[in-house]
Amino acid sequence: MKVLFLAQSLGKAGAERLVLEIANAINVISKDISVKIVSLAPENEYPSLSEGLDIEYCSSNVHISIFGKSVINISEFEKIVDKFNPDVIHSHTYKAELVSREKPRMGIKYFTHVHGPFLEFEKFTFKILINKLSFTRFFEKARIFKRYRKINNQFITISSLIDTQLRKQLEHKWNSKIHFMPNAIDYSKFYAKPKAISSNTIRLISVGRMFPEKNQTFLLDVMSKLIYFEPDINWRLLVAGVGPLKGSLSQKINKLDLNKYVTLPGLVDNIEQTLKISHLYVHSATFEPFGLTMMEAMASSLPIISIDGGGNKDFISNEYNGYIFNQDTTPEIFAKAIIKLVTDNGKYLKMAHAANETAKEYDIIKYTEKLLQLYS
Repeated sequence: MKVLFLAQSLGKAGAERLVLEIANAINVISKDISVKIVSLAPENEYPSLSEGLDIEYCSSNVHISIFGKSVINISEFEKIVDKFNPDVIHSHTYKAELVSREKPRMGIKYFTHVHGPFLEFEKFTFKILINKLSFTRFFEKARIFKRYRKINNQFITISSLIDTQLRKQLEHKWNSKIHFMPNAIDYSKFYAKPKAISSNTIRLISVGRMFPEKNQTFLLDVMSKLIYFEPDINWRLLVAGVGPLKGSLSQKINKLDLNKYVTLPGLVDNIEQTLKISHLYVHSATFEPFGLTMMEAMASSLPIISIDGGGNKDFISNEYNGYIFNQDTTPEIFAKAIIKLVTDNGKYLKMAHAANETAKEYDIIKYTEKLLQLYS
């Protein structure tokens, strides 16, 4: 079997990382399956994870315009398909979808990985007619679904949130072609044995792009409350990631006088090592399709304290492997949950063990075995 993965890029994000993790897992499971990864952008922020993989950059692009001139440039991608001759084309992100489905081929199995809401798949309403962007998206939907029907296109959803949204967007006749497969991680890479808190220094960690929906400013307010409620504890927060809001986060750190307590290291290559020396994973996103970084933290035996972003409620259970709060939760309540946990070693160890057991069920090898069955 030959499998071609098409991604928008290999930048630091959940969808892109999952592509690489699946490819590596396939190489472990079977030497009889050839895997090729094609990226529509030259960036690759996962050099170690990419080692030994067949990866090729492709400048193909499809941009549909109703009111102007459409751009359809897929010659490079078509040449790659001709040369590799895949049995499966598995696309990730919508740009990859447009390129790979522009000239679909009979005899190839096509899979669409839905990592988040596809706004282009929304059902028709009369409001679409008065909004240029919405109208273009609706036109794109009609266009691509014409191709989907020809190739018996299959869809893979990453969480209950995304699965429910997609089924609402599509007609009932597509239900049998939607496959719910929760995201997965390299459990062995992130595994750490649960350990008691033996220091007065409490290390909190959060990982994510610095965009509005990630809501990291909330964590800075939480830190202020932690210092106020428990000044004798040496609190530390590491927020890993990059994005347009990093500057405003730095400004707020200065404003709240948190420079001693909070660090923003940017991208962290070996995040698994940092997780293993941390005590709690904190997450503030108001929208989270799944939450791979939380699952990786769980594999490192870190309980999770999180805002409910939608997808993460699939695997966080209150009083079992962490706490998950409504979006109107105050920094005070969030901070008190952290204090409650880190000042009770018995409770902490129990939750750390439960977090690790949860993550074990989301191992990439188990996931990939199911994926290969689906391909077949």
